[in-house]
Amino acid sequence: MVEKGAVIIRRSRRYRRAIVALGVMILILAGMVRMFFLTKEEEPIMVFAPAIIMNEGCEEMETNPLKRCEDDKITRAVTEYYARLAKNEDYVEEYADLDVYIKNGKYEGTYVIYARYEMKVKDIYTSVPGLGTLYLKRNEKEVVSINSQVGEAKLKNFIQEVTQHEDVQELFQTVQEAYAEAVASDAMLAEAVKDLESAAKGKDEP
Repeated sequence: MVEKGAVIIRRSRRYRRAIVALGVMILILAGMVRMFFLTKEEEPIMVFAPAIIMNEGCEEMETNPLKRCEDDKITRAVTEYYARLAKNEDYVEEYADLDVYIKNGKYEGTYVIYARYEMKVKDIYTSVPGLGTLYLKRNEKEVVSINSQVGEAKLKNFIQEVTQHEDVQELFQTVQEAYAEAVASDAMLAEAVKDLESAAKGKDEP
């Protein structure tokens, strides 16, 4: 009886081990099936970022000369930028007679913009010649962004570098002379400009 019982116990243990092994295999298979369906249903989508292409020769005046902008979309974007700017400034009536000049930016699809304008101060007859510097990004369809400031140090250095080009400095000199002539011709404008400069200086001080 003892031997028969021992045989039964051994068989019972083998059956339990077989059942456990079978259960483990079923779990593994179930996991594999689940992984298969998850992989099939949740297959990752490959997203390729557009390559950043440098504009060759953009740092040299000879290969990146200042040009009058002939791109209507860019000109319109600059015009709209200054229209918004005038609405947000208390002392400016409008920025008129915009003349847009352009240099290639550091990367493909980017540009450094030099916008010459006549700023009409409220209640002052004579307008003030000025020149703004902007950084613009665009794709094939539209202008993506236009800003008067950039945060990236490399871009700041690049803009400063191309602004020192002789052709840009000549444009600045022309506008500076027109500015000085306008201020000298109108005492009320001279007083208004002085007040504006004092106000701007006060904002910069802590």
